[in-house]
Amino acid sequence: MPTRVLEDEFLALLCGDEEVVRAEFDAIINANWEDPPPVPTPRAPVPRTPYRPVVDPYGSGGPHAVRWPRERSPPRRAPSR
Repeated sequence: MPTRVLEDEFLALLCGDEEVVRAEFDAIINANWEDPPPVPTPRAPVPRTPYRPVVDPYGSGGPHAVRWPRERSPPRRAPSR
C-alpha cells in the first residue's frame, strides 16, 4: 500500500473519534499550562461626547467665531470636459 494512503487512513482513524481528539488536546494543554489564564474584568463603557465646533472667543473672527477641530481641505474641482 502506498505511504500516502496509509497516512490518510491513519489520520481518518485518529480524527474520527471526537472524544479521543478532545482528550488528547486537553492532555497537551494541561501538560503545558498549570492554571487557565484569569478572565479579564469588563471595562465600563466610555461616554462619547457629541461632535461640536469649539467657540473661540479670542480668535481673529471675534467673540462668536467658530473653530472646527480640524482644518478642511479645499474643494475638488469638477473634471473638465
